[in-house]
Order: sequence, then C-alpha cells, then structure tokens
Amino acid sequence: HKSEGQATLFDTWRFHAFFTTTDPATTGTVAADQVHRRHAIIENVHADLKTSALAHLPSGVFNANAAWLVCAVMAFNLTRAAATLTNTPSLARATTTTIRR
Repeated sequence: HKSEGQATLFDTWRFHAFFTTTDPATTGTVAADQVHRRHAIIENVHADLKTSALAHLPSGVFNANAAWLVCAVMAFNLTRAAATLTNTPSLARATTTTIRR
C-alpha cells in the first residue's frame, strides 16, 4: 500500500505552520507561537457567536442576515462590557451563555 502525500512525522501529533514577523534572534519558534496564540482570541469569539446568535444564520435573505449579524455583534460586545464591569476574574474569558446565566 503506497502512501499518498507526505507521511506523518508522529501519528499522535498534528503540526501546523505559521508565519510571523518576529525576529528569530530575539524570540524562538515556540515562544513566538505562544505569543501569537495568546493574541488569537478571534477563534473563541467566532465559536461563541456561532453557538449563540449566529446559530440562526443563514436565513436565506441577505439583508436579514446582515441585520442579524449587526445585532449579534452589538449584543456580544454589550455582554462582554457588562462582564468587564463586574470585575469578576472568572468572567474575563467566559462564554456569552455563562455571562447571561
């Protein structure tokens, strides 16, 4: 049985490439990856929106989808602001559902 494409290095590990403008002389690959991951919160925002307001999309009507998206983002931002105002550390990274509860 001939393998198609490149074989895996380790069967239990998955690898991904990333690009950075960080100088390799000052920051190694692992440290650069850790810094970028800390800043990459957008994936969490997308997941949060998809499990809440954006779960209702698409409706099949472009203008309705656009209006729903605007309302969803405003509600998300207001919910995050309310969580911030509580000064509760556990709500800093909580999902929208947790904050509403």
